[in-house]
Amino acid sequence: MNNGPVDPEFSRQLATAQSLVGKADGDIEHFFEAPVLLTGEPDVLCTENGRWLLWNSAFLLVRMTKRLTIEVRGNEELAGDIRAAIADLTKHGAEVSAGGVDRRQFEAILSVGSNVEPSLPWTSVNSNGWVARVSSLRTNLPVDCSQANPIGALAAAALGVTEVFKRLIKLKPERGELHDNFAFSFYSYSEHDDPGPPIPSLKVENLLIVGAGAIGNGVCQLLRQLPADGTVSIVDPQDFKEENLGTSRQVPRFSSLKS
Repeated sequence: MNNGPVDPEFSRQLATAQSLVGKADGDIEHFFEAPVLLTGEPDVLCTENGRWLLWNSAFLLVRMTKRLTIEVRGNEELAGDIRAAIADLTKHGAEVSAGGVDRRQFEAILSVGSNVEPSLPWTSVNSNGWVARVSSLRTNLPVDCSQANPIGALAAAALGVTEVFKRLIKLKPERGELHDNFAFSFYSYSEHDDPGPPIPSLKVENLLIVGAGAIGNGVCQLLRQLPADGTVSIVDPQDFKEENLGTSRQVPRFSSLKS
């Protein structure tokens, strides 16, 4: 394991980990060298929510680990899109596989789907409409992901990647427990599995986004996936530096992600 200086690309993630765990606990400075697997169930990856979820999860996980493997089964178009774009997201890259990965070698596994594997460090995520779902213990998630909504998909990816982060930094249960079959509606802002109404088409006359850092990047990413049309201007007065690589990246447009 590398014991040299912390890569600036991971400096902000390290600061967050140290605030949660403490600088003296374990090998916290090298959690980002742990192997992580991102995978998915083919039936879910062929849905619009599943494609959004896999891409959003990849976009977040490359900011957390140098050793990311992405397994895309049954969707060559999506695998090709991710393989082509991953080099633009991090200088460390990621391995993209069509299957046959030994899952026992990973310290955290994030799966876009419904099934949970309790014998592995496994987290499953999916979404349906405005609902984001996550499960990391024993209970499988509901299988319905038919109502497309990029808000629910992005939220589910964020919840799943948070579970991975908890595992990698070995977060103590009193600071934050893993979820078991947790569903949250971003329509009612409550723990509810109702998908809510379909998302309407939006007309944006002239939208100004001030700040293109970590949150601004997330807003821009979501806007590209919403059924919206109009003009968006983005302003950020700060210079882009190496430490920004871990939180601020341009979001590529994928052929398999319709926007």
